[in-house]
Amino acid sequence: MKIPRSTWIAIAVLIAWLVLAWYLGSWLGLRPPALYYLRGGLWLLGFAGFAGFLLLGPKQQSDAAQSGASAEIEYNFAEALKRMRAARGVKQLGTLPAVFLIGDSGSAKTSVLAKSGIEPELLAGHAYQEHVIAPTRTVNLWFARETLFIDPAGNVIGDPAARKKLVAKFPAVRINAIMAAKTPPARTVVFTVDCETFLQAGGAEALAAKARQFQTILSELSQQLGSSFPVYVLFTKTDKIPYFRDFVENFTEAEASEIFGVTLPLQTDQGRGVYAEQQTRRLTEAFQDLYYSLCDKRPNYLAREHDAPKLPNIYEFPREFAKLRPLLVQFLVDLCRPSQLGTTPFLRGFYFTGVRPVTMTDLAPAVQVPEVEEQSFDAGATRIFTSRAGRSALVEAQAGEVGARKVPQWVFLGHLFSDVILADRPAATITQQNVKLDFARRLLLGAVSALALLIAVWWIVSYSNNRALVREAVDAARTVSSTPLPTGQLASLDSLQRLTQVKNTLARLNTYHKQGAPLEYGAFLYAGDAIREPLRATYYALFRKLLLAPTQQTLIGICDKPAAYDAQGYSYLYNALKAYLITTDHPKKSTVDFLSPVLLLHWQQDQQVDEARRKLAAENFEFYAADLPTANPYPSPRLSTPDSTAVDTARDYLKRSKQEDRIYQALLGEAGKGQKPVIFNVDYPGSAETVRNSYRVDPAYTKGGYARFRTELEDPNRFLRGEEWVLGEPINAAQDRQQLKQDLSRHYDQDFVKTWQAYLNATSVVGYQNVPDAAIKLDKLSSPDSSLLRVFCLASENTAENKAASEALQPVQFVTPPGCSQKLVAQANNPYMQSLIALKTALQTVGRIETADPNNVTAANTNANQAETTVSNLRFGFTLDPGDPKGTVMAKTTQLLDDPIARVPPLLKGAGAGPVNGAAGGMCAAMNQMFNKYPFNPKSTQDATLEELNTFLKPPDGQLWQFVNNTLKQYVVLQGTDYAPAPGQQISVTPVFLRFLNHAKHMSDAIYKGGPQPNLTFAMQPLPTPDVSHVTLTIDGQTLSTDLQTARPQNFTWPGTQQNARLLVRFGAGGLDTQIDDKAGTWAIWHLLDTAERWLPAGSQYQMEWVQKTSAGPEMINGHTAAVKFSLDPQGSQVFAPHYFSGMSCPSKAVQ
Repeated sequence: MKIPRSTWIAIAVLIAWLVLAWYLGSWLGLRPPALYYLRGGLWLLGFAGFAGFLLLGPKQQSDAAQSGASAEIEYNFAEALKRMRAARGVKQLGTLPAVFLIGDSGSAKTSVLAKSGIEPELLAGHAYQEHVIAPTRTVNLWFARETLFIDPAGNVIGDPAARKKLVAKFPAVRINAIMAAKTPPARTVVFTVDCETFLQAGGAEALAAKARQFQTILSELSQQLGSSFPVYVLFTKTDKIPYFRDFVENFTEAEASEIFGVTLPLQTDQGRGVYAEQQTRRLTEAFQDLYYSLCDKRPNYLAREHDAPKLPNIYEFPREFAKLRPLLVQFLVDLCRPSQLGTTPFLRGFYFTGVRPVTMTDLAPAVQVPEVEEQSFDAGATRIFTSRAGRSALVEAQAGEVGARKVPQWVFLGHLFSDVILADRPAATITQQNVKLDFARRLLLGAVSALALLIAVWWIVSYSNNRALVREAVDAARTVSSTPLPTGQLASLDSLQRLTQVKNTLARLNTYHKQGAPLEYGAFLYAGDAIREPLRATYYALFRKLLLAPTQQTLIGICDKPAAYDAQGYSYLYNALKAYLITTDHPKKSTVDFLSPVLLLHWQQDQQVDEARRKLAAENFEFYAADLPTANPYPSPRLSTPDSTAVDTARDYLKRSKQEDRIYQALLGEAGKGQKPVIFNVDYPGSAETVRNSYRVDPAYTKGGYARFRTELEDPNRFLRGEEWVLGEPINAAQDRQQLKQDLSRHYDQDFVKTWQAYLNATSVVGYQNVPDAAIKLDKLSSPDSSLLRVFCLASENTAENKAASEALQPVQFVTPPGCSQKLVAQANNPYMQSLIALKTALQTVGRIETADPNNVTAANTNANQAETTVSNLRFGFTLDPGDPKGTVMAKTTQLLDDPIARVPPLLKGAGAGPVNGAAGGMCAAMNQMFNKYPFNPKSTQDATLEELNTFLKPPDGQLWQFVNNTLKQYVVLQGTDYAPAPGQQISVTPVFLRFLNHAKHMSDAIYKGGPQPNLTFAMQPLPTPDVSHVTLTIDGQTLSTDLQTARPQNFTWPGTQQNARLLVRFGAGGLDTQIDDKAGTWAIWHLLDTAERWLPAGSQYQMEWVQKTSAGPEMINGHTAAVKFSLDPQGSQVFAPHYFSGMSCPSKAVQ
């Protein structure tokens, strides 16, 4: 679809508007957030205007619509608007009520309007030709009774494109219509139909086709206008109906101007019933009423007629009219058939009009005739045609011979428009209910509501955010202690974290102040500017107490006693003095690159500071250094005036130093201007994943700094004065210029080399967590953008131009020759990179070490050995620097190359542990079910069975010993009675499993004693106990019954023939046996032993005591507790030791 020219113009205007809106605020000097509000508002207006143009502006028409009638339609409407604007001030014709005259060509539309009696005035078009009404060529526009009448030609209304063009002149959706509270103007259709169609042959088919055609036209018209409208069907040329002229010939003027038709009542239940049935019934009844009215009028009209031949015609006309009913009713039903898909018109009424000839007298009045006595009228049906014959002849004889002419007169038309069509207020109310306008208004209301909701949400969000911002600022400031730190004590991690929170909030407020607050803080509620200055004052007060004041005290101490720091060099004292002056009376000289590192260095005071505190302190010093040139946070003279004694002392000392040092310091400052410091992990994001180096290389020692230094060195005298705001007035002294240059160059080269050596020493390769992690890191280290090669390349590139540095860092430049920035992989390092790739591939094959194939592990170890050989070969290309006899650069370079390889073999230990641990896991899961029972779990109420014991611990068939002898055999060796890890294995037994294994072995040895079934032998002996005369002890069917005076040890065997343990005691002579306890089950003896009150070791035996108890507590006999004592001889077994079985658990991880 071709985009119209008007749309392109609108797009260009929109772009120009957006550009203007963007720069207008800046031209007016507005600052955020007001700048953003202005831009956003103007942009919103621009887009709203563009959208309105697309929605409400002229639409693109098809080629058919642009040709022929389209141009004349445009012209006629323009002419009509021109006249209406001049006469009535009308700005748009669409704001006027409109009546559309629609009908076929030749249906007398124009004539009907011209003779309607409302005296319409032609605004545009061609309605007359030589004072005679001519056929409409395209469209005629008339105006009468504050209403616009549109009279399109039949071919225009039948052309969809032309019809759309016509209707487009009356859009329902206009900005003023949407915004106005008044109802839209009414729209009405007068549809003219030639009655001759009813009378001709094939009239039924012609009427059906016409009904379908105009039903489509009227429905489209309704949908394009956006509203339903009344349709008044006017049947013209009624005079073509037989006997019509005779019927109306004698009408008076009043009768001729009456309305002949029916105005149908408005329906309120159109959605009920069947449309065709309802409408047919309504129209039939209306037509019948009309027919009956004609019949009722016949006697009067017959009485007026004096021409006897016409009387039958007058009488027959109602009958002829009634014959139209079937076709007429069906036509009207089909014409306004409703649509289910949109608005449709409705039939409001149908009317008839025709023409009768009337005689116009051109001469004097007629001759007077004698009055004839009027006879009475007999209205009989058979006598009406004879009784008036004589009278008719008499009148004829009396008529004079005068000059007269006949002219056509329209009947039934004079009051139709004025009294019916234009006065129909109920129908006009319906047409004013425009769905397009309602939709546009609802859309506008929705948009306004949505905008109001967005603004409300914006206000709520902004209020919440600003409230949170203020609370955050206040809370952050309150959390920091304002108590000064004791001398020599550094700020704690907690206080620095709290201070950093305040700093972060202040930094955010500063950003909002400079760049404007985000929209979520806007809506004219932004509170950041109101709290920024108080928060800034609070922050810097806390910053001074925690960081700046201790640091300044250190700087003052250095400046006050410079001789004590002479070993640190000239730069150390110079930088301290310079930093101190910047923090006092020269804040404009502050730069982050200089001030922050110096303050951080002297804040630490040679103390060991953890990385977390050091990082937080650095953040706050950097913020302070960056903010200082903007506005000194300590403007008071007390804080901004430096210690003059310390400053003068430092200056005097520096002035007494060699002139070379002063010039050198100034040269360094000049060389570093415009250069960036080098911090590898910062300059190369993501590199810290594999290589760590956060060392800061001063800008003066970079490649660009070296070139600048050499340039400035050509005229060192320019720097004799140095930075006067630091040193004060210089002391001029004679100096050999050439010697000075040599000294400065040598000094710079030494510092240059030291800097890059320190950079190299600060580099480390990140370790591996496991084999998959090693494969991932090796993949990055062996990539074309390897961080390891990049860290070497950075040093190589920056030291390439400096001969001394090139010699000192020759190993680095050998690995990555100068020019490596474009391509890191070179001939020298290619074998090394290939070895890393091979090692990475091997590790990817290994995968998780627990489930690794030993063959793959062996291959990985082989690749690691080959990679280490590659490093050794690469090392042959290194040259030892004479200035570095210890070869620190060579050693560090070799270490960095070797670290990614040397860390692999330890990770490969434990290969093949997966199957072993899998077998151990299955076995232990089953064994631990037994260990959850008694005696392994003293609290359990369920005993382990001998079958379970045999299943797991019976040697050599038990599952534990099968696992040891089959799966674990190569990883453990038996040393005496204990197992130990087998030497020379890639995997080893875990300490936890080894402890469990040895405990289980000792238990198995004690219980089974090398036999196939459990077999324990132990002895029990009663010990002398007061008031005890006799004891009976039964264990697994074996009984010890004896008096205490003759008691001897008795052996018992477990398990016995029965499974019980019972203890009876007789207190005093002749007393009865009292049961102390009675236990049952496989482990009955251990249950009985668990109830003993005391266990005391006695050499290789144990002594225990049982106490007789009742519900009230221990029984008393002769003033002492009723108890009995025994000794137990385990005969070398430990299974009777207290808690021997407790806590047994089989760990599922056997090897690693």
